[in-house]
Amino acid sequence: MKAAEAWAKAWSTQDVKGYLSHYDRDFQVPNNRPRQEWEREREQRIARPGAISVEIENARVSLNGDKATLRFRQHYRSSGFNGSTNKTLEFVRRGEQWRILRESVGN
Repeated sequence: MKAAEAWAKAWSTQDVKGYLSHYDRDFQVPNNRPRQEWEREREQRIARPGAISVEIENARVSLNGDKATLRFRQHYRSSGFNGSTNKTLEFVRRGEQWRILRESVGN
């Protein structure tokens, strides 16, 4: 949960470097896009002027060794969008850190 809360905080404070640091080196980029392209797009969206708010609600964690799955309701608000969705983050432990390995929406 701490890793997910730190990820949401980095996103909400528009700390692009901090936000991207939560993704594992083996992160499975949606739609098999190149990682650099995905990171550039995330940076453009997160660094836009205007406040962002990302909240995690009804979190449920399942742990299996060095892997964890977090299912939750995400509430996102910005000047251009306001919405909520179910989200799943799959984490892998790298030393003392938990990193996002996979992310999916609508589960």
